[in-house]
Amino acid sequence: MTDEQYRAIERYDDNDMSVDERANFEATLTTDTALAEALNRYRQGKKALEAISFGAQKAKVRKLDSQQDSGAFFTVLKVAAAAVVLLLPLFYYLLQPTKSGELAMTYFEPYPDRVSVMGTPQEDLQTAMNAYNTGDYATALSQFKAVESTDLVVLYQGVCFIGLDSCQRAHQTLEPLVTKASSAQEAARWYSIIAQLQCGNEVTAKKLLKDYMTDSNVHFNRSAAKQLLEELQE
Repeated sequence: MTDEQYRAIERYDDNDMSVDERANFEATLTTDTALAEALNRYRQGKKALEAISFGAQKAKVRKLDSQQDSGAFFTVLKVAAAAVVLLLPLFYYLLQPTKSGELAMTYFEPYPDRVSVMGTPQEDLQTAMNAYNTGDYATALSQFKAVESTDLVVLYQGVCFIGLDSCQRAHQTLEPLVTKASSAQEAARWYSIIAQLQCGNEVTAKKLLKDYMTDSNVHFNRSAAKQLLEELQE
C-alpha cells in the first residue's frame, strides 16, 4: 500500500471525493483485495479509536450533561475530538507494513512461469499468465478463476494474494497444497512461510522455516530459506 492509497482511503471514508473519484475508487475495490482489506482495517481502527476517546470522556460528559453546563459540555467534546486527532497518527502507523511484513516482501519473488514453457496452454490460462507475469495480480486472480483449478493454478493464486498484500487469503489458498504430495508442494510450503511472515506471524514462520530446512527433500529456494531463517534468529 502506498501513501497515496492510504490518503484515498481516508478521503473515501470521509466522503471527501467527487462523484467520479468515488466511482473509480469503488470500481477498484471490486478487484483490488488489498485495498478493500485496508479500507476495512481503517474503518475498524477508526471505530476503535473513537470508542477509546468516548470511553475516556464518558463519565465527565454524563456529569456535565446532568448539570446542564453547556459550556463545559462542549469543552469536553472538544477534548474528546482532540484525543481522536492525536491518536490518528498512531493508527496510521499501525496500518503501515510491519518489520516482518517488509522482510517477507524482501524475500518474495513470484513463482516462475511454468505454464508457457510446457507448450501452448489454453487461451484463458495464457491470458491469466500474461497478467501474472506483468505483476497485475488482481487481474490474474480473476482470470485464474475462469480456468481449470489445477495444483499449479492454485499455487499461482496464492502467490497473487501475497503480491496483493493479502496474506490471510494467501495462507488459506496455499494450505491445501502444503500437505498434498504434488509438484507444487515445495513451492507452496515456501510461499506459505512468506504469507505467515507477511501477516506478522514470525514465530510460526520461523517454525515452518526450520521444518523446511531440516527436510532434505526440499530444494526450492533453499538458500533463500536459510538466509531468511538466519535473519529471523538474529
